[in-house]
Order: sequence, then structure tokens, then C-alpha cells
Amino acid sequence: MDANFTIANVSQSGLGLPDRDYYFDEDKSEIRSKYVEYIAKIFQLLGKYGVEKYQAPTSQQEEKDENTDTNNQFYQQIAERIYQLEVVLAKSHMTRTLRRDPVLTYNIYNTSSLDKLCSPVIDWSRYLARGLTPKSNEFTWERYFKNITQNEIGKINVSTVDAIKATISTINSYSPDDIALYLVFHTINSFTPHLPNEFTTAGFEFYEKTLKGTQEMKPRWKRVLENLEGALGDALGKIYVERFFPVHAKSHALQIVEEVREALRERLHEVQWMCEETRQEALKKMESFRVKIGYTSVWTDYTNYHVNPKTHIENVIASRQFLNLLDLARINQPTERERWLMTPQTINAYYHPSLNEIVFPAAILQPPFFDVDADDAVNFGSLGAVVGHEMTHGFDDQGRKYDSVGCLRDWWKGSDGEEYDRRANVMVRQAENFLVHGVAIKGKLTCGENIADLGGVKLALRALKKRLEKNPSQANEFINGFTPTQRLFLSWGQVWRDNVKKERALQLVTIDPHGPHELRCNGTLSNIQEFFEVFDIQPGDPMYRPVEERVDIW
Repeated sequence: MDANFTIANVSQSGLGLPDRDYYFDEDKSEIRSKYVEYIAKIFQLLGKYGVEKYQAPTSQQEEKDENTDTNNQFYQQIAERIYQLEVVLAKSHMTRTLRRDPVLTYNIYNTSSLDKLCSPVIDWSRYLARGLTPKSNEFTWERYFKNITQNEIGKINVSTVDAIKATISTINSYSPDDIALYLVFHTINSFTPHLPNEFTTAGFEFYEKTLKGTQEMKPRWKRVLENLEGALGDALGKIYVERFFPVHAKSHALQIVEEVREALRERLHEVQWMCEETRQEALKKMESFRVKIGYTSVWTDYTNYHVNPKTHIENVIASRQFLNLLDLARINQPTERERWLMTPQTINAYYHPSLNEIVFPAAILQPPFFDVDADDAVNFGSLGAVVGHEMTHGFDDQGRKYDSVGCLRDWWKGSDGEEYDRRANVMVRQAENFLVHGVAIKGKLTCGENIADLGGVKLALRALKKRLEKNPSQANEFINGFTPTQRLFLSWGQVWRDNVKKERALQLVTIDPHGPHELRCNGTLSNIQEFFEVFDIQPGDPMYRPVEERVDIW
């Protein structure tokens, strides 16, 4: 693996439900039924809006009523055909938990070997009867890539091998008519927010109300702004930075970053369960962290994105083409290390394992995550913990498999890797004991985020103590009746306040590698001795966790 070059990646896709588990979990049968109804509704609307092929055959009497049994049966049969095809695809998809393993998802091919993997792509005898010439229409990966990019392709990573093979098998085993129906549905489904209101409403009713519990569609201006964000994120980001990002916030934030880095440096030196050779590799990786704060130095050039002032749907298509071409142009090219994966106006942060960098967009440098006028304890309990969280990602169960230059390499010596996994499994078991509306959290899916949360708070606390040592007068200063250490923990709790519908909470259990916010707050703090001490938490108290059950990694 060479982190200095960007290669093509082929992965599983093509499902209309949020995840493959939605097709098989017992508690999601009602959602599956409503999904089939939604597919039928899309084709019913296509017929209503004049697509003759999808107009149900009706008698003259039935033409006046679009909800006759004949109509419903016609669209239901179409929907079932598409749904059953998706079930076949879903069976081959890797679970989200397995996809977190960078070793399992790193499988290098070239166009020739990928063709062999996917051979035969289509049973051409079935297509000859339709007058097609196999030589002129035959699919090969080499031809595919030549059609979409001018670059030499080089290596190709197939992150989900079984799913790609199953896709080819599905193409061979299903009729061309079924494949066509499937493609029509997914094309229209991707455009429902931009089509006549009946399509938009149908999409909202299923994807927002049914799946997430959202009761009201966002007003039009907010939806327009979201579309603008997706199409011209960097252009919008420039305006945001100019109007709302104070320059001095960056220097304050950078100071916190470096103090948390020093805390991690100290922690790596004192860890007893790793040998010296592993420790030196870990320290090398930590020292190599690249930090980005605020906004990119290389903005996206939108010169080739042409806006049509009259037709919205053409602009949506043009935007997708433009952004897709930007991605394709990166294939087999030197890695763009100045590129950001988030816009400045995004309230978030990330660690990139292949670049070994931590990134904090401008918008996160505001309350509740950061306030230049707040006291140190509050800022370390929020932004400091977020910084520590992202740094710890470099050493979580995924990040630990990448080295200091972002290459996938096992740098753990002797039995250190096994000892790490043993400690991480304690975190897995903790998460699996946490229930969301009666459903257990997926411990292995959320393991990386839970490790990062715990490491983040511990590093922030260590960094705060170090700063207070330099300012003894502040060490015992009470604000609103709380000590600095108490205020740090309270600040961490404030970060995770939220209000979430039951449907959305259950959806996140299935698809989100982050645990619910209650777990991220209380589950994290229940592993920290200082939390017990400053709030006098004793055995028998709700948040008390015995020492032998606590996680101890970073």
C-alpha cells in the first residue's frame, strides 16, 4: 500500500434500504413492507406523469380511479421484482462491522484480473436474440475505466469482493427487464428531492418519516441550501470563512491541539503493556500527525461547472457529473494532501488514517465545542476531548493498523497486538450491554469510536492538569460551584446533549459506528477514576463501574 498515490476503489452498493441488515433483521419486517410500497408508488407516479411503459393496463371504467386493484397489483408486482433482486444483492454485502477491518477490505487487482473475477459478466446468448452484438457491447473493466477517465488505471482496490462477484451473478441470473426496472427505480429514487412535489413527498414519507420518525419536511429554503451545500460546498465555505471565522480562534485551537499531543506523548511513554519497539513506532506515528484547522488552502475550482439559470434538474445532473469527474481525475495520481474531506461550515472533525492527519473545520470552533472566552476546563472538556478523540483514532482498532506515513502495515511487535485486542474487547462488551429501546448496541461496530471517546477525554484531562500546573491560582478555582476537573466533565456532557426520535435512534444502532450520545457521555466517564473522585461516586451508584470492568488502553 502506497499512501502517496490514490487508486481506484470498487465497492458494494445498490441497495435502497440503509443497510444490508434491513433486509434480514426480524424487527424490520414492517419497514421492508413499506419499502416495497414506496417502490410501487414511484412507478405509479411515473405512469401518472406520462411514462407510458409504467401506466397500468386498465379498463375504461378503471381509468377514472388510479387506486384500483388492477393498478395496485401491477405496481406491486414491479416493486416485488425489484425488492427480490435487492435481497439477493444484500445477502452478499459485507456487514458494516466487517467493513471496518482495513485488512479485509484491501484486495488489489488490475483490470485484467478484475475481469477474470467478474467473468462472465453477461450471458450473451440471452442478448443475441435481442439483436445485440456481444463484441461491441461486451463489458470489460478496462473499457469501463477508459470511458470514464483519461488516466491510466493502474491498481484497483476491490473492498468487497464477494459483493462484486454476486452483482455479476445477479446480472446473469435476472432478466434484462428486471435489471432495467431496478435501474429505473434507483435512478428516479436518487432524484426524488428534485422532481415534482409528489415524488418529493413520497421520498420524505419513507426515508424520513418511516425510517427516522421525522414528522415535518424541512421548509423549501433549507432544502435548497442543502442542495447548494452539496453542489458548491467550497464556494459556500469561502463565504462562511470570510464572514464567521475569527482568525484568533485558529491560534487558540492550535494551542489546545499541541497540549493534547503532549498529553498523548506522555501517555505513550508510560504505557506498560507494549514493548519498547512498538512504543517507538507509536511515538513516531504520533509525532507525524498533521493538523489542519479552519479551512483548506486549495479551494475547489468550479470553472467547469456550468449552471443553467432556467432548469434545476439539469443543474443537479451537472453538479453530480462535475464532482464525479473530480474524483475520477484522482485515480492513479499523487495523493492530494491539501484536500479536505469536509467543508469549513461543517460542524465535525475527522482523522484520516491513510494521511495520518487530524482535521478541524472552522464551524466546530464555536460553542458548545469551543469558545475563546470560556475558561480552560470548559474548552478542554469539549474541543480538547474532540482533539484527543481524533488523535486516539490513530490508535483505535482500525487506525492502529496504519503506520506513521499512512500505509497499512502491522507495526505491533510480539504479542502487543493481541494484548491490544484483549483490552479493546472490554470496550466491545461494555457497549453490547447498552440498550437503545431494548436493542443492544453493536460493540464491534462502535468499538473505534468508543475507544476514541475514552482516549479523548483522558488526554484532555491530562492536558488540562498540565496547564493548571503552570497556573496554580486556577487549579482550585470554583466557577458556579464546580472545580476545573468537574467543569471538564460537565463540558463533555454538554457536547452530547441531543433530542432524537425512537425511529432514528434505532436506525443509528444498525448503521452508525458511533454509539448513542448517552453511551458516549456516561459510558466514557464510567471508565475514568477521576470522574468518580470529583463527584464522589461510590459502588452502588448508577454510573459506578468496578475497576476490573473498566477499559484501560490509552
